[in-house]
Amino acid sequence: MNYLFQDFRFALRMLRRSPLFTSVSILALSVGIGANTAIFSLMDAVLLRALPGLARPNELVTFERWQAGQLLGDMGYPDYLDYREQLKSFSGVVAEASTRLSFAEGPLVERVASELVSGNYFDVLGVKPAAGRLIAEEDDREGRSEPVAVLSHAFWQRAFGGDSHVAGKTIHLNGHSFTVAGVAAREFRGTQPQAQTDLWLAISLEPIAMPRMSPDTLRNRANGWLRIFGRLKPQVSLRAAQAEVNTVAARLAQAYPVTNHVRTVTLVEGVGLWSDDRAELRRFLELLLLCVGLLQLIACGNVANLLLARGAARQKEIAVRLALATSGRPMPAPPVGACCGCYLPKACCSSCLRGFSAFSWRRQRHNWPYPSPSPRMPCATRTYT
Repeated sequence: MNYLFQDFRFALRMLRRSPLFTSVSILALSVGIGANTAIFSLMDAVLLRALPGLARPNELVTFERWQAGQLLGDMGYPDYLDYREQLKSFSGVVAEASTRLSFAEGPLVERVASELVSGNYFDVLGVKPAAGRLIAEEDDREGRSEPVAVLSHAFWQRAFGGDSHVAGKTIHLNGHSFTVAGVAAREFRGTQPQAQTDLWLAISLEPIAMPRMSPDTLRNRANGWLRIFGRLKPQVSLRAAQAEVNTVAARLAQAYPVTNHVRTVTLVEGVGLWSDDRAELRRFLELLLLCVGLLQLIACGNVANLLLARGAARQKEIAVRLALATSGRPMPAPPVGACCGCYLPKACCSSCLRGFSAFSWRRQRHNWPYPSPSPRMPCATRTYT
Protein backbone atom coordinates (compact mmCIF):
# COMPACT_ATOMS: atom_id res chain seq x y z
CA MET A 1 0.00 0.00 0.00
CA ASN A 2 2.95 2.33 0.71
CA TYR A 3 4.20 1.79 -2.86
CA LEU A 4 0.75 2.62 -4.15
CA PHE A 5 0.68 5.98 -2.36
CA GLN A 6 4.18 6.75 -3.56
CA ASP A 7 3.21 6.00 -7.14
CA PHE A 8 0.11 8.14 -6.83
CA ARG A 9 2.08 11.10 -5.46
CA PHE A 10 4.62 10.70 -8.26
CA ALA A 11 1.85 10.75 -10.87
CA LEU A 12 0.42 13.97 -9.39
CA ARG A 13 3.88 15.53 -9.40
CA MET A 14 4.37 14.66 -13.07
CA LEU A 15 0.98 16.17 -13.91
CA ARG A 16 1.97 19.41 -12.17
CA ARG A 17 5.15 19.54 -14.24
CA SER A 18 3.11 19.42 -17.49
CA PRO A 19 0.25 21.90 -16.99
CA LEU A 20 -0.63 22.17 -20.70
CA PHE A 21 -0.91 18.43 -21.17
CA THR A 22 -2.88 18.09 -17.93
CA SER A 23 -5.28 20.91 -18.84
CA VAL A 24 -6.01 19.58 -22.33
CA SER A 25 -6.60 16.04 -21.04
CA ILE A 26 -8.88 17.17 -18.23
CA LEU A 27 -10.83 19.47 -20.57
CA ALA A 28 -11.36 16.74 -23.18
CA LEU A 29 -12.55 14.21 -20.60
CA SER A 30 -14.69 16.79 -18.78
CA VAL A 31 -16.64 17.64 -21.93
CA GLY A 32 -17.55 14.00 -22.54
CA ILE A 33 -18.32 13.22 -18.90
CA GLY A 34 -20.37 16.41 -18.50
CA ALA A 35 -22.49 15.70 -21.59
CA ASN A 36 -23.16 12.12 -20.46
CA THR A 37 -24.08 13.29 -16.98
CA ALA A 38 -26.49 15.94 -18.29
CA ILE A 39 -28.35 13.54 -20.60
CA PHE A 40 -28.57 10.81 -17.98
CA SER A 41 -29.83 13.32 -15.38
CA LEU A 42 -32.55 14.41 -17.81
CA MET A 43 -33.53 10.79 -18.49
CA ASP A 44 -33.57 10.01 -14.78
CA ALA A 45 -35.76 13.01 -13.97
CA VAL A 46 -38.27 12.45 -16.79
CA LEU A 47 -38.43 8.66 -17.21
CA LEU A 48 -36.89 6.85 -14.25
CA ARG A 49 -37.51 8.84 -11.09
CA ALA A 50 -41.00 9.05 -9.57
CA LEU A 51 -42.67 12.46 -9.35
CA PRO A 52 -41.86 14.24 -6.08
CA GLY A 53 -44.39 14.67 -3.33
CA LEU A 54 -46.34 11.45 -3.96
CA ALA A 55 -46.75 8.83 -1.25
CA ARG A 56 -45.80 5.26 -2.35
CA PRO A 57 -45.67 6.09 -6.08
CA ASN A 58 -45.13 2.41 -6.97
CA GLU A 59 -48.83 1.78 -6.16
CA LEU A 60 -50.13 4.41 -8.62
CA VAL A 61 -51.34 3.51 -12.12
CA THR A 62 -52.74 5.51 -15.03
CA PHE A 63 -55.96 4.70 -16.91
CA GLU A 64 -55.51 5.01 -20.69
CA ARG A 65 -58.62 5.02 -22.89
CA TRP A 66 -58.41 3.16 -26.21
CA GLN A 67 -61.09 3.72 -28.81
CA ALA A 68 -61.18 1.25 -31.73
CA GLY A 69 -57.50 0.43 -31.25
CA GLN A 70 -56.40 4.08 -31.03
CA LEU A 71 -54.96 5.62 -27.86
CA LEU A 72 -57.05 8.64 -26.84
CA GLY A 73 -55.98 8.78 -23.19
CA ASP A 74 -58.50 11.08 -21.54
CA MET A 75 -61.90 9.91 -20.32
CA GLY A 76 -65.29 11.50 -19.65
CA TYR A 77 -66.59 12.39 -16.22
CA PRO A 78 -69.45 9.81 -16.23
CA ASP A 79 -66.97 7.03 -17.09
CA TYR A 80 -64.73 8.18 -14.26
CA LEU A 81 -67.60 7.95 -11.76
CA ASP A 82 -68.49 4.44 -12.95
CA TYR A 83 -64.92 3.15 -12.63
CA ARG A 84 -64.52 4.81 -9.26
CA GLU A 85 -67.66 3.18 -7.88
CA GLN A 86 -67.27 -0.29 -9.41
CA LEU A 87 -63.55 -1.04 -9.07
CA LYS A 88 -62.64 -2.92 -5.89
CA SER A 89 -58.93 -3.45 -6.56
CA PHE A 90 -58.16 0.21 -5.89
CA SER A 91 -58.07 2.12 -2.65
CA GLY A 92 -58.97 5.23 -4.63
CA VAL A 93 -59.45 6.51 -8.19
CA VAL A 94 -58.91 10.21 -8.95
CA ALA A 95 -59.37 12.52 -11.94
CA GLU A 96 -57.75 15.75 -13.09
CA ALA A 97 -57.85 18.13 -16.07
CA SER A 98 -55.44 20.93 -17.00
CA THR A 99 -56.48 24.49 -17.79
CA ARG A 100 -55.26 28.06 -17.46
CA LEU A 101 -57.04 30.71 -15.39
CA SER A 102 -56.85 34.48 -15.16
CA PHE A 103 -55.62 35.34 -11.67
CA ALA A 104 -56.22 38.89 -10.41
CA GLU A 105 -54.77 40.17 -7.15
CA GLY A 106 -54.85 43.97 -6.95
CA PRO A 107 -52.95 45.37 -9.94
CA LEU A 108 -51.47 41.92 -10.66
CA VAL A 109 -53.19 39.98 -13.47
CA GLU A 110 -51.64 36.84 -14.93
CA ARG A 111 -52.48 33.49 -16.47
CA VAL A 112 -51.75 30.63 -14.12
CA ALA A 113 -51.50 26.89 -14.72
CA SER A 114 -54.36 25.15 -12.93
CA GLU A 115 -55.80 21.68 -12.41
CA LEU A 116 -59.40 20.64 -11.90
CA VAL A 117 -59.28 17.66 -9.53
CA SER A 118 -61.69 15.28 -7.87
CA GLY A 119 -62.48 15.63 -4.18
CA ASN A 120 -60.33 12.63 -3.22
CA TYR A 121 -57.35 13.77 -5.31
CA PHE A 122 -54.94 14.84 -2.55
CA ASP A 123 -56.02 12.08 -0.20
CA VAL A 124 -55.36 9.29 -2.70
CA LEU A 125 -52.03 10.75 -3.88
CA GLY A 126 -50.90 11.17 -0.28
CA VAL A 127 -50.20 14.92 -0.48
CA LYS A 128 -50.08 16.88 2.79
CA PRO A 129 -50.85 20.59 3.24
CA ALA A 130 -48.13 23.11 4.06
CA ALA A 131 -50.77 25.55 5.33
CA GLY A 132 -54.54 25.34 5.80
CA ARG A 133 -56.23 22.33 4.21
CA LEU A 134 -56.59 20.71 0.79
CA ILE A 135 -59.61 20.01 -1.42
CA ALA A 136 -61.95 17.43 0.13
CA GLU A 137 -65.00 15.49 -1.01
CA GLU A 138 -67.45 18.15 0.19
CA ASP A 139 -65.72 20.75 -2.01
CA ASP A 140 -66.42 18.72 -5.17
CA ARG A 141 -70.17 19.15 -5.27
CA GLU A 142 -72.12 21.03 -7.92
CA GLY A 143 -73.81 24.21 -6.75
CA ARG A 144 -71.45 24.80 -3.83
CA SER A 145 -71.84 28.44 -2.79
CA GLU A 146 -68.24 28.95 -1.64
CA PRO A 147 -65.76 27.62 -4.20
CA VAL A 148 -62.28 27.01 -2.84
CA ALA A 149 -58.80 26.85 -4.36
CA VAL A 150 -55.51 25.30 -3.23
CA LEU A 151 -52.23 27.06 -3.99
CA SER A 152 -48.96 25.40 -4.87
CA HIS A 153 -46.03 26.21 -2.60
CA ALA A 154 -44.14 28.05 -5.36
CA PHE A 155 -47.19 30.15 -6.32
CA TRP A 156 -47.84 30.91 -2.66
CA GLN A 157 -44.32 32.27 -2.31
CA ARG A 158 -44.47 34.22 -5.58
CA ALA A 159 -47.91 35.79 -5.33
CA PHE A 160 -48.39 36.10 -1.56
CA GLY A 161 -44.83 36.23 -0.25
CA GLY A 162 -45.33 33.10 1.85
CA ASP A 163 -48.04 34.73 4.00
CA SER A 164 -48.84 32.23 6.78
CA HIS A 165 -52.41 33.60 7.02
CA VAL A 166 -53.27 33.09 3.35
CA ALA A 167 -55.87 30.41 4.17
CA GLY A 168 -59.30 32.01 4.15
CA LYS A 169 -58.34 34.90 1.89
CA THR A 170 -60.38 35.69 -1.22
CA ILE A 171 -58.82 35.60 -4.68
CA HIS A 172 -60.32 36.19 -8.12
CA LEU A 173 -60.06 33.60 -10.89
CA ASN A 174 -61.74 34.15 -14.27
CA GLY A 175 -63.69 37.00 -12.69
CA HIS A 176 -65.13 34.83 -9.88
CA SER A 177 -64.34 34.91 -6.17
CA PHE A 178 -62.60 31.90 -4.60
CA THR A 179 -61.59 31.22 -1.02
CA VAL A 180 -58.04 29.95 -0.48
CA ALA A 181 -58.37 26.64 1.37
CA GLY A 182 -54.67 26.08 1.87
CA VAL A 183 -51.24 25.45 0.35
CA ALA A 184 -49.92 22.12 -0.93
CA ALA A 185 -46.63 20.68 0.30
CA ARG A 186 -43.42 22.11 -1.14
CA GLU A 187 -42.43 18.82 -2.79
CA PHE A 188 -45.68 18.39 -4.72
CA ARG A 189 -45.74 20.24 -8.05
CA GLY A 190 -48.45 18.27 -9.83
CA THR A 191 -48.56 15.07 -11.86
CA GLN A 192 -47.22 16.50 -15.13
CA PRO A 193 -43.40 16.34 -15.29
CA GLN A 194 -43.24 18.91 -18.09
CA ALA A 195 -45.15 21.63 -16.18
CA GLN A 196 -45.69 22.95 -12.67
CA THR A 197 -49.21 23.57 -11.39
CA ASP A 198 -50.04 26.83 -9.60
CA LEU A 199 -53.63 26.20 -8.48
CA TRP A 200 -56.02 23.31 -7.89
CA LEU A 201 -59.82 23.58 -8.09
CA ALA A 202 -62.62 21.04 -7.74
CA ILE A 203 -63.92 19.37 -10.92
CA SER A 204 -67.43 20.59 -10.15
CA LEU A 205 -66.16 24.11 -10.96
CA GLU A 206 -65.61 23.17 -14.60
CA PRO A 207 -68.22 25.69 -15.92
CA ILE A 208 -66.22 28.53 -14.28
CA ALA A 209 -62.72 27.22 -15.04
CA MET A 210 -63.50 26.10 -18.61
CA PRO A 211 -66.27 28.40 -19.86
CA ARG A 212 -65.65 27.55 -23.52
CA MET A 213 -66.57 23.89 -23.09
CA SER A 214 -70.11 22.66 -23.67
CA PRO A 215 -72.56 23.20 -20.79
CA ASP A 216 -73.17 19.45 -20.32
CA THR A 217 -69.49 18.42 -20.17
CA LEU A 218 -69.86 16.84 -16.72
CA ARG A 219 -72.64 14.60 -18.09
CA ASN A 220 -71.20 13.85 -21.52
CA ARG A 221 -69.76 10.35 -21.67
CA ALA A 222 -68.26 10.83 -25.13
CA ASN A 223 -66.24 13.91 -24.22
CA GLY A 224 -62.76 12.82 -23.10
CA TRP A 225 -61.05 15.52 -21.03
CA LEU A 226 -59.98 13.90 -17.75
CA ARG A 227 -56.81 12.03 -16.81
CA ILE A 228 -57.60 9.15 -14.46
CA PHE A 229 -55.20 7.72 -11.84
CA GLY A 230 -55.68 5.01 -9.29
CA ARG A 231 -53.90 3.58 -6.26
CA LEU A 232 -53.80 -0.20 -6.05
CA LYS A 233 -54.71 -1.87 -2.79
CA PRO A 234 -51.91 -3.74 -0.99
CA GLN A 235 -51.22 -7.22 -2.37
CA VAL A 236 -53.17 -6.47 -5.60
CA SER A 237 -51.14 -7.02 -8.77
CA LEU A 238 -51.41 -4.95 -11.90
CA ARG A 239 -52.62 -7.99 -13.85
CA ALA A 240 -55.49 -8.61 -11.40
CA ALA A 241 -56.48 -4.95 -11.52
CA GLN A 242 -56.39 -4.98 -15.32
CA ALA A 243 -58.71 -7.99 -15.39
CA GLU A 244 -61.22 -6.16 -13.20
CA VAL A 245 -60.96 -3.03 -15.37
CA ASN A 246 -61.67 -5.14 -18.46
CA THR A 247 -64.78 -6.51 -16.76
CA VAL A 248 -66.05 -3.03 -15.91
CA ALA A 249 -65.28 -1.80 -19.46
CA ALA A 250 -67.31 -4.67 -20.94
CA ARG A 251 -70.16 -3.88 -18.57
CA LEU A 252 -70.14 -0.22 -19.63
CA ALA A 253 -70.03 -1.23 -23.30
CA GLN A 254 -73.26 -3.15 -22.82
CA ALA A 255 -74.91 -0.36 -20.82
CA TYR A 256 -73.83 2.46 -23.17
CA PRO A 257 -73.29 0.96 -26.63
CA VAL A 258 -73.36 4.31 -28.44
CA THR A 259 -70.22 5.65 -26.71
CA ASN A 260 -68.51 2.61 -25.13
CA HIS A 261 -69.00 -0.30 -27.54
CA VAL A 262 -65.39 -0.19 -28.87
CA ARG A 263 -63.83 1.45 -25.80
CA THR A 264 -61.25 -0.30 -23.64
CA VAL A 265 -59.01 0.86 -20.79
CA THR A 266 -55.37 -0.11 -20.20
CA LEU A 267 -53.54 0.33 -16.91
CA VAL A 268 -49.99 1.72 -17.05
CA GLU A 269 -47.66 1.83 -14.07
CA GLY A 270 -46.89 5.29 -12.67
CA VAL A 271 -48.32 8.72 -13.37
CA GLY A 272 -47.17 11.47 -15.69
CA LEU A 273 -46.69 11.03 -19.43
CA TRP A 274 -48.90 8.86 -21.62
CA SER A 275 -47.32 5.59 -22.74
CA ASP A 276 -46.83 6.70 -26.37
CA ASP A 277 -45.29 10.03 -25.30
CA ARG A 278 -43.04 8.18 -22.88
CA ALA A 279 -41.91 5.78 -25.61
CA GLU A 280 -41.11 8.61 -28.05
CA LEU A 281 -39.25 10.56 -25.38
CA ARG A 282 -37.30 7.45 -24.38
CA ARG A 283 -36.19 6.87 -27.97
CA PHE A 284 -35.12 10.49 -28.32
CA LEU A 285 -33.15 10.48 -25.07
CA GLU A 286 -31.52 7.15 -25.92
CA LEU A 287 -30.39 8.66 -29.23
CA LEU A 288 -28.94 11.65 -27.39
CA LEU A 289 -27.24 9.32 -24.92
CA LEU A 290 -25.69 7.41 -27.84
CA CYS A 291 -24.42 10.66 -29.37
CA VAL A 292 -22.79 11.86 -26.17
CA GLY A 293 -21.36 8.36 -25.70
CA LEU A 294 -19.63 8.73 -29.06
CA LEU A 295 -18.43 12.14 -27.92
CA GLN A 296 -16.93 10.48 -24.85
CA LEU A 297 -15.13 7.94 -27.05
CA ILE A 298 -13.72 10.74 -29.19
CA ALA A 299 -12.49 12.52 -26.06
CA CYS A 300 -10.83 9.32 -24.82
CA GLY A 301 -9.24 8.84 -28.24
CA ASN A 302 -7.82 12.35 -28.14
CA VAL A 303 -6.34 11.78 -24.70
CA ALA A 304 -4.88 8.45 -25.89
CA ASN A 305 -3.19 10.24 -28.80
CA LEU A 306 -1.69 12.75 -26.37
CA LEU A 307 -0.40 9.90 -24.23
CA LEU A 308 1.18 8.18 -27.22
CA ALA A 309 2.86 11.39 -28.33
CA ARG A 310 4.15 11.98 -24.82
CA GLY A 311 5.46 8.42 -24.58
CA ALA A 312 7.25 8.71 -27.93
CA ALA A 313 8.99 11.88 -26.73
CA ARG A 314 10.42 10.00 -23.73
CA GLN A 315 11.89 6.99 -25.55
CA LYS A 316 15.46 7.91 -24.63
CA GLU A 317 14.57 8.45 -20.99
CA ILE A 318 12.76 5.13 -20.83
CA ALA A 319 15.74 3.35 -22.42
CA VAL A 320 18.06 4.81 -19.75
CA ARG A 321 15.70 3.75 -16.98
CA LEU A 322 15.47 0.21 -18.33
CA ALA A 323 19.25 0.04 -18.67
CA LEU A 324 19.67 1.12 -15.05
CA ALA A 325 17.14 -1.47 -13.94
CA THR A 326 18.81 -4.40 -15.75
CA SER A 327 22.31 -3.44 -14.56
CA GLY A 328 21.31 -3.77 -10.93
CA ARG A 329 21.42 -0.04 -10.17
CA PRO A 330 18.54 1.67 -8.40
CA MET A 331 15.72 2.62 -10.69
CA PRO A 332 15.21 6.39 -10.19
CA ALA A 333 11.55 6.59 -11.19
CA PRO A 334 8.70 4.54 -12.58
CA PRO A 335 8.40 4.18 -16.33
CA VAL A 336 6.25 6.17 -18.72
CA GLY A 337 2.97 5.23 -17.08
CA ALA A 338 3.56 7.72 -14.26
CA CYS A 339 3.70 10.69 -16.60
CA CYS A 340 0.57 9.69 -18.46
CA GLY A 341 -1.95 10.68 -15.82
CA CYS A 342 -3.15 7.05 -15.90
CA TYR A 343 -0.52 5.65 -13.55
CA LEU A 344 -2.94 4.54 -10.86
CA PRO A 345 -4.04 1.33 -12.66
CA LYS A 346 -0.39 0.46 -13.36
CA ALA A 347 0.49 1.05 -9.72
CA CYS A 348 -2.29 -1.33 -8.64
CA CYS A 349 -1.02 -3.99 -11.05
CA SER A 350 2.53 -3.47 -9.77
CA SER A 351 1.39 -3.95 -6.17
CA CYS A 352 -0.43 -7.16 -7.16
CA LEU A 353 2.72 -8.46 -8.89
CA ARG A 354 4.77 -7.76 -5.76
CA GLY A 355 2.29 -9.73 -3.69
CA PHE A 356 2.40 -12.62 -6.15
CA SER A 357 6.24 -12.59 -6.06
CA ALA A 358 6.21 -12.71 -2.27
CA PHE A 359 3.76 -15.61 -2.36
CA SER A 360 5.97 -17.48 -4.85
CA TRP A 361 9.01 -16.95 -2.62
CA ARG A 362 7.18 -18.47 0.34
CA ARG A 363 6.27 -21.51 -1.72
CA GLN A 364 9.94 -21.97 -2.76
CA ARG A 365 11.07 -21.60 0.86
CA HIS A 366 8.79 -24.47 1.88
CA ASN A 367 10.17 -26.68 -0.95
CA TRP A 368 7.03 -26.40 -3.06
CA PRO A 369 7.39 -27.40 -6.72
CA TYR A 370 8.41 -24.01 -8.11
CA PRO A 371 11.79 -23.39 -9.75
CA SER A 372 14.22 -21.09 -7.92
CA PRO A 373 14.89 -17.69 -9.43
CA SER A 374 17.85 -17.28 -11.73
CA PRO A 375 21.00 -15.94 -9.98
CA ARG A 376 21.76 -13.79 -13.00
CA MET A 377 18.62 -11.64 -12.58
CA PRO A 378 19.19 -9.08 -9.79
CA CYS A 379 16.19 -7.55 -8.11
CA ALA A 380 15.57 -4.00 -9.27
CA THR A 381 14.84 -1.48 -6.55
CA ARG A 382 13.18 1.86 -7.06
CA THR A 383 13.77 5.26 -5.62
CA TYR A 384 11.88 8.43 -6.45
CA THR A 385 13.40 11.72 -7.41
